[in-house]
Amino acid sequence: MTKRLLLSLALALCAGSVQAQVDVLTSRYDNSRTGQNLNETTLTLSNVNSATFGKLYSFVVDGYVYGQPLYKSNVSIPGKGIHNVIYIVTMHDSIYALDADTATPLWQVRLVNLTAGITTEATADSGVTDIIPEIGIISTPVIDGTSGTMYVVAKTKENGVQFFRLHALDITTGADKVPPVAVTATVPGTGTSSVGGVLTMNPNWHWQRPGLALVNGVVYIGIGAQGDFFPWHGWLVGYNATNLTQVSVFCTTPNGVGGGVWVPGEAPPVDAAGNIFINTGNGDFNGSSDYGDSIIKLSTASNLSVLDFFAPFNQAALSTADLDISSAGIVLLPDSSGTTAHPHLLVTGGKDGTIYVLDRDSMGGFNGSYTKPDSQIVQEIWNAVGGITTNPTAIPLAYVENNYITPGFWQNHLYWCATNDFCKMFNFSNGLLTTTPASKVATTYGPRGAQPVITAASPTATSGIMWAVETAASSLLHAYNATNLATELYNSNQAANNRDQGGLPVKFATPTIVNGKVFVGAQGQVDVYGLLASNPARLAAPVITPPQGTYGAAQTVSITDADSSAQIFYTLDGSIPTVSSTLYTGPFAVSVNTTVNAIAVRTGFLTSPVTTAVYTIGTLVTTGGFVQGNFATPHGSITSVNVPFTGFQGPGDLNLVVVGWNDTNTTVTSVNDTMGNAYTLAVGPTLQSVAGTQSIYYAKNIAPAGANANSVTINFSGGGAHDPDVRIAEYSGLDTINPLDAKAAAQGDD
Repeated sequence: MTKRLLLSLALALCAGSVQAQVDVLTSRYDNSRTGQNLNETTLTLSNVNSATFGKLYSFVVDGYVYGQPLYKSNVSIPGKGIHNVIYIVTMHDSIYALDADTATPLWQVRLVNLTAGITTEATADSGVTDIIPEIGIISTPVIDGTSGTMYVVAKTKENGVQFFRLHALDITTGADKVPPVAVTATVPGTGTSSVGGVLTMNPNWHWQRPGLALVNGVVYIGIGAQGDFFPWHGWLVGYNATNLTQVSVFCTTPNGVGGGVWVPGEAPPVDAAGNIFINTGNGDFNGSSDYGDSIIKLSTASNLSVLDFFAPFNQAALSTADLDISSAGIVLLPDSSGTTAHPHLLVTGGKDGTIYVLDRDSMGGFNGSYTKPDSQIVQEIWNAVGGITTNPTAIPLAYVENNYITPGFWQNHLYWCATNDFCKMFNFSNGLLTTTPASKVATTYGPRGAQPVITAASPTATSGIMWAVETAASSLLHAYNATNLATELYNSNQAANNRDQGGLPVKFATPTIVNGKVFVGAQGQVDVYGLLASNPARLAAPVITPPQGTYGAAQTVSITDADSSAQIFYTLDGSIPTVSSTLYTGPFAVSVNTTVNAIAVRTGFLTSPVTTAVYTIGTLVTTGGFVQGNFATPHGSITSVNVPFTGFQGPGDLNLVVVGWNDTNTTVTSVNDTMGNAYTLAVGPTLQSVAGTQSIYYAKNIAPAGANANSVTINFSGGGAHDPDVRIAEYSGLDTINPLDAKAAAQGDD
C-alpha cells in the first residue's frame, strides 16, 4: 500500500469526527452585512484572553489577502475525505482551499499563466498606490453552499489587455464548472467616454472591490474607480449563476461621470424581497439617471431598475471635495430595530464621518435645503465618527478621511471603528440611534480604522465579543466585550515574545470568526487564532538540501523532516504544495532553474510551514543584477512603514532601502527586516531646506527568504515622518563583504 493511499485512508477515517458546523459563505456573514456570527459557542468572554487564546499558525500565500476568508464545513474533497475548509483569495490571482483544523493545503488554483501572457495588473499600470504591489482578486467571493460553487472575480492582464473574469469554481477541486467569462458592461448614455450614445465599462479605469452577492440564482458584481482616474463610472452587473450569461447591467452615471461602487470591501446588502442596495462615490448627480454620492435601492426582479434613493443635501459639495458616500458600507437592520412608522431601516455613513439612518421603504430622495438639512430622512448624525470635526454646511467642504468602515450590528448595538478614532458602540432605541456612544475603547485606531464583527453563542445571547483588526505595524487583532467596549479581552500584542504577532496589514481586513477560530488576511499570509489548549503540535518545516543558490551544474535534491513518520509533498513550479502534489519518495535531479516548495503532513498534527529552495542552474552571476523591488507611500504622519519583498530572496544578495520623507525634523530610528539582516547607512540624511529628507541603507550577504517572507521595517522618531516614501530593492552578484564602492549625496530642486 502506498503512502499516498495511507494518507487518504487516514483523512477518510477523520471524517466521522466532523460535526455539523456554522458556515461563512458570503461577505460579512449574511446578506444584511451585519458582521455577526450568532452561533459561535467556543470563543467566550471567559476564555478569550492571552493566557488561553492566541495565534495557532500562519499560512503563507502568494499575495496580499484583501478578500474576507470564507468557510465551508463538511466538504468532501475527492480522495482526501471530509474537511472543514477555509477558502482564501489573493491579489496574485490565486485561490486556496485549506483544512481549517490542520493547516493542510487541499488545493490551489492559479489564474495567472506567464507562459500564456496572463498576469495580474501591476500597481504601476494603475497609476496609483492605493493598492500594492499588484491588482488581482480584491473582492470577497461568494459560495453557493447547495451547489458547492464559489464565484470569484479576478483582474488579469492578458497579453497587454486588462480583463475582469468571473469564475464559477467547484469548491471540492477548484476546477471551473463552466468556462469563465469576461465581465463586460454596456448601457445607453452620453456620459464621459461614451461613443455614439453608448457607454462601455473599460477595465483599464476600474477596480472590482465590493464582495460578490448571490441573489436568486444571479451573481452581482460591483465595480468602481481605479483611484478616481478619468473616465470612470459605477457599475453593478448580474450574471446567471448556472451558465454565467449576463442578465442585467446598471450604471450609476450613464450621462455623467464618477459614482463608483467600491465601499470598504463589503458585498451589497440584499433585503428579503431580493432588492439590492449600493452606495456610490463622488460623481455627477441629477436624481433621475446619474447618482453620484447616493444610496440606491435596485430591483433584482426588473433588470436592476431604481426603486428609491437618497442623496445628502450637500451632495454637490461632497462630490467636489471627494467625500464619498461609498467609503462606508451599508447594513440592513432587523425589523426589531425599527418602529411602526419605519419598520425597515438601514444604516450607512460617509467619508466625512456622518451617520445616516434611512427608511428602506421611503429613502428620502434628494432635498437640497441647507436650512433644514435632510429633514426627510429618519436620522442624520454629523461628526459621529472619525478624528476630525467638520461642518457639513460649509462650501467648499474640507477634505477629510474620517470613515472607511462598514459598521457591525448586534442586539440593537451599532459598532464603528473609524479613522483616527475610538471604536464606538451606539444604541438603537425607538428606531433612533443614540447621538453619543454608549461605550468606546480606550485607545484610538489609526488611519484606516477597522471593520468590526461580533460573535455570540446564539441569536438570543446577551453577551458577545466585538472583534476588530487594527492596521498597525502588524495586523493587530482586538477582542472586546460587545456590551461594554471599555473592556478589552485580548489583543495580539499582549503575549510575550511576539507570540501572537500578525502579518503585515492590508486595508479593510474583515476577520472571519467561526467554530472557535479567527482567520485574518494579511500581506502574503493568513493568521489563524484560537484556544491554545486545543491546538495540535505543528510539524517542523522540511529541510531541503543542498541549500538554495546558484550552481554551475545539475543538483540532486533531497527533502527530509524531523518527524520520520510525516509525509512530504512538494512542487517544482513555485506553487504551494497540497496533499494532491507529488509525494516525496526519494532524491530527484534539478537541471534547470527551479523553485522547490515542500510541506510535511501527518495525521494529528498541524501541517508544517512551507520550505522553499530556489535553484539557479547555469553560469554563475559575476556582476550585479536587479532582482526585485517594492515600495510604500503612506500619507500622514507615519511612525513605522513595512514593505515586503514579494519574491524569493537569494542567499548572499544585497538589499537596498531608500527612505524619503517630507519634513526635516524627523529621523530614522531603525531599519530592520524579518530575516534579521543588518542594515548600514550608506548615505544621508540629505536635507532639502524645509521640504524633505532622504537616506539610503543597505544589507549585504542577506539570508535567503521565501516569497513574502521578508519585510523591511523603517521606524521614525517622535510623531512620525510626514508622507514617507520607502523604496526597497534586491540585487544579486555583488561582493558579499564590501559591496559599497562609493557614495555621494546632493540636494536640489529636481
